[in-house]
Amino acid sequence: MSLRDEILENNPEIELAEEKFDSALVGVVEQFGGEIEPLYDWEILKTLPIRYDVLTEFDLHVLFRMKIDEISEKQGDTLIADGYDDEVLGVVSKKGEDTVVIYDREAVIEKKENEIMSEEDYEDDPDYPAITHAIEDYSYNFIGGYLGSKTWKCATLYKEYEQK
Repeated sequence: MSLRDEILENNPEIELAEEKFDSALVGVVEQFGGEIEPLYDWEILKTLPIRYDVLTEFDLHVLFRMKIDEISEKQGDTLIADGYDDEVLGVVSKKGEDTVVIYDREAVIEKKENEIMSEEDYEDDPDYPAITHAIEDYSYNFIGGYLGSKTWKCATLYKEYEQK
């Protein structure tokens, strides 16, 4: 199954760009309000035989891989979630929107789960496991809070991703 097919199977409402961009498709972006859109990697997009001026006409969420210190230097006015530096993938940009920090959804949920399990009063409950609590906390507190146009987004990655 192609990545395009897998994303469409998991997110039937999503609209993908033309197939010529598929090699740069790495996952989906989640933002406040639960909207899901495709995510394309800039490092791959810039290698495609498409002129830059043509590329910028498309309405794509583009991932620019950066570490947290680079983001602080280059995007000083963007919002960064306290305590989640290791879960940062970089920044994401889309035509007509502010460039914002993007986090790895699975890494954020895993960190939340580990925090819950390390609490002194945590008791394992098979009816309400830590992962369920972590997903609820992520949905309500992390991606569910809108802090303006600089509010971060999260990504579910389908291609193996390595932070440089």
